[in-house]
Amino acid sequence: MADDSQSPNGGEHNLSLIVKPTESPSSPPRVARRVPNARDITTEFIKAASGLHNPSPTYACVSAADLYIALNTGQLVKDDFFTLFEAVGALEIMDPKMDSGYLAPGETLEDDYDILRELLPEEVVRIMDQMLCYEVAWHMGHPLSQTLFTSLHIDRLLWPTPVKLADARFYRGTPKAVPKSFLHTVLRAYCLATIKTCDFVHRRITVEHYYEEEDFVSNLYNRHLLTEVSRTEIEDLLSEAMIWIKDQQNMAAENVKTALLSRLNFRKSYMAAVAFDDDVGVLGSPSAWQQCSKLLPNLLESKALGTEVTDAFSAKIQRRLASTVPPRPIVSITFEEAHTYLSRLCQDGKEVFGVLDYHGGNNMLTFVSAFQFRDPQPSVYIRCLLQSLIFSEMKVLNVMSVRQLVFDDLAEISAPAHALIDPLNDYVEAPKDPRFQITKRMEIFVGRAAQSYLDIFRAICMNRARMRRMLCHLIVDWDNIQLDAEELDTELRRYTEEEPIHDPNSGEDLWSFPLSSWAYYHKLHQLEWIVQLGFELEIYQTEELAGMY
Repeated sequence: MADDSQSPNGGEHNLSLIVKPTESPSSPPRVARRVPNARDITTEFIKAASGLHNPSPTYACVSAADLYIALNTGQLVKDDFFTLFEAVGALEIMDPKMDSGYLAPGETLEDDYDILRELLPEEVVRIMDQMLCYEVAWHMGHPLSQTLFTSLHIDRLLWPTPVKLADARFYRGTPKAVPKSFLHTVLRAYCLATIKTCDFVHRRITVEHYYEEEDFVSNLYNRHLLTEVSRTEIEDLLSEAMIWIKDQQNMAAENVKTALLSRLNFRKSYMAAVAFDDDVGVLGSPSAWQQCSKLLPNLLESKALGTEVTDAFSAKIQRRLASTVPPRPIVSITFEEAHTYLSRLCQDGKEVFGVLDYHGGNNMLTFVSAFQFRDPQPSVYIRCLLQSLIFSEMKVLNVMSVRQLVFDDLAEISAPAHALIDPLNDYVEAPKDPRFQITKRMEIFVGRAAQSYLDIFRAICMNRARMRRMLCHLIVDWDNIQLDAEELDTELRRYTEEEPIHDPNSGEDLWSFPLSSWAYYHKLHQLEWIVQLGFELEIYQTEELAGMY
């Protein structure tokens, strides 16, 4: 259709042709798209940022004489609508610190290391030691992407995800029979045992209370740690590898064979020590930790026998992991640091089972607090193991109820041989009997105080900073428990027929208040810990030290 319009410059007409597409009556109307009015702002930006007197259309033509400093050092130009969300999302491409796909000149995307290359026994010793160091670094709080998952051998075993144990192998496809060697027999068994050990540790920690990235990084980056494989299958591979090493006569020196056997034995004992089992009765045996402590010195003595294989670990594997963070460097610790950490871990693992030697609630609380207040503090795995030993399927130490624990603590602190905690009260069913009323009110008290009492144990099992923070929150709850306990103490006097003690000095009658005294005792104990942890965490100013002391 033609449209004639008159121009304001003398009656000239501009002819424009508008073609309208054929549209069906039922089709929705089409909205015309607005073409953005783009323009070049380079000259304006240079003038604003650099202070050009006479900006040139081409930045290359700008001379130093035409420039003066318009932005001072440290001054920032920021748009009001460029928020933190946009800033975090603006990952810089081709920056090696931010772009995981960036390749330096001459760098390849994949590693050139040949996984199927046969290894010398000395090289296998060094790879085992390096894996142990990375495993300890993971225990210390570093992610698997920067530690154990940098191993090319472990990556080959875990990806693609093996359906059964036979699928976790170094080669791909279905080759002919693979001869036994230090790579396919010894190192494969050790790697699989390491993965299964990490699975046990990961499961133990994640079922308990801990703080992600403060104590432990649980991210597995879409890898599965052979959860469906039983420990017995892995132990059979380790035993087969040890038998094969003993049968080799001329392939390795005797001291190297001894070093390999000591590492396989340690891995077998270590895997048994951290084995995940919900049954405390099965778990409660420190013999495996004792065996680990005996084998650790052999690892340190034979460390020098290993030969470095630097290409066996690479940070490029992070590009294949399901991660949302930029690439990070590999975390490395020395073998001496790993040995010291493991020695302390084994020692704490043996002693943590002392909590099962129960002699009362206050006795157990004293053990837990003394154990956790060590310097250095026990590792996050030991702290979670302690939680598993104390709290198991709503039972304390897997043998008693929370109610019995509270009653035992009352008997130790404020109500020894008292009618309130007499076990015979549970057998009275007559509502008019005073013992029935005592049982009824004691159930109310236990229901009110039991969770807060257990939270004290939970708080002690946290790291130092979190422990103090949790105790500061618990104090408020314990203050309310004390007020509620005073009311219950007043009601219970009618049923216990308690006689007051007359104070000749004040002329007042003194009552025992067993429940509120118990709550007051624990409240004061927590206040004491809060003040002490303030010194340890160095949160007091210099001028506050004298007053807090």
